[in-house]
Amino acid sequence: MNEFKTIEQLCLGIAHMAFISNNSGYTCGNGYHGVLGHGNNLNEFIPRPIAALVDEKIVHIALGRRHLLSLAENGKLYACGYNLNGVFINKSPHRSVSPVCIELPLEHKVVSVFTNDKTTVCVDENDDVHSYGKAAFAV
Repeated sequence: MNEFKTIEQLCLGIAHMAFISNNSGYTCGNGYHGVLGHGNNLNEFIPRPIAALVDEKIVHIALGRRHLLSLAENGKLYACGYNLNGVFINKSPHRSVSPVCIELPLEHKVVSVFTNDKTTVCVDENDDVHSYGKAAFAV
């Protein structure tokens, strides 16, 4: 198993988890809907890096019940899993087993992201909050 010297962030889902170690995203658990980002729906019992994001410096992650969001240092936001209620933001696939880059309609760089089953919230470098998904659950 990989040796993780530091874990910068840890997120726990109902049946899966994600964390950042040395600026790389790792996932394990139930792979339903492609939520782990490994290109399939398989379960992973040992954490492994998200291969599609190895060239990105991951600085923030967020888990919903059926999706994962990964934020790179350059402000790019990646999503995988099930895009229920529009949590992948705009013009995004319904489902993706590998991370897809989400085009954000924002003027400023995103510095953190939060999500649940129905809403995604992005905070930009000016501390402005932007909410997407099902309006009834928005901030």
